[in-house]
Parts: sequence; C-alpha cells; structure tokens
Amino acid sequence: MKDLPTSPRGWKQFILRGVRFYRSADVPNLLKVATVLLCAGYLILPIDLVPDFLPFIGEVDDVTIVVLIHMAIVGWAQQHYAVDLDNKQQTIDVS
Repeated sequence: MKDLPTSPRGWKQFILRGVRFYRSADVPNLLKVATVLLCAGYLILPIDLVPDFLPFIGEVDDVTIVVLIHMAIVGWAQQHYAVDLDNKQQTIDVS
C-alpha cells in the first residue's frame, strides 16, 4: 500500500485510481459493493478509534479510516485484477 500523495499530481492519480477501480469490468461487482458497505459501515457504527464527541478530531478519524480502508482494497485489486494506471485505453472525463 502506497502512502498518501503529497503533490496535486499525486492526488489526481490517487482519485483516478479509485475511479478506475469502480469502472473496471475486471473487478467483481461484489468487491466494489463490499468496499462501499465496509466504508459506510465504519461511518455508521458507533464504535470508533476516537469518539465523535471530540470536536473535529472524531470526524477526521472517521475520514482517515475510510480512506485507509479504500486505499487497501483498491491497492489489492490493482495487484489481482486488470486495474492498470498506465492503460491509455481507459479514458476518464473529469471535466
């Protein structure tokens, strides 16, 4: 799993990697749905690493965990399915 990006170009690639994950026909739909449900489940459940009653820190904790879950699953899928970042055949219109 790669670290969080530090440059604007890195953030763009990070976002496009997630978009390619969800648009890829090679990634099973069950994995896509499971990713969304796992992230949503963490946000909905009352169990947190940092309680939400602490201002700002509780919400940042939730967002961080969701991003890490998503990064781990997308990274794993890139290794096991044809979710290629350098594949120029897949074009994504972000405008």
